[in-house]
Amino acid sequence: MGGVCVCQDDGKSSVVEDAELDKPMDGGVPDLSKVGAVELDVTIRKQGPDEKLGMDVKHLVDRLEVTKIFPDFAVNRANQASPKTALRVGDVIVQVNSTHGNDARMVAEIRLNSELKFKIRRSIGGS
Repeated sequence: MGGVCVCQDDGKSSVVEDAELDKPMDGGVPDLSKVGAVELDVTIRKQGPDEKLGMDVKHLVDRLEVTKIFPDFAVNRANQASPKTALRVGDVIVQVNSTHGNDARMVAEIRLNSELKFKIRRSIGGS
């Protein structure tokens, strides 16, 4: 690939209280930990819209759960450049740029754009 991917640490994080966590829309998708979650903003710039991010996600109706991150692709390079805001397996993507609430539209946003602003929720604690 040989492209440069920059991950910008927006310096934004906050604890999301239990009441703020997304409720499953279909009743069958488990929610994040009852203990809470940390919310992070991560910006990834791809070399172009055709560059692959290098991650697998699980579709959860209104959000995407990161299930695998591959080496030698944009997400891994961004993680190495900014470990503080690195995407991790298990993170839940709740927004891509201004798109939220629909997993298919978020994937389309990822495919069509070079600059991606992710809002992620990371479960903390839990059982």
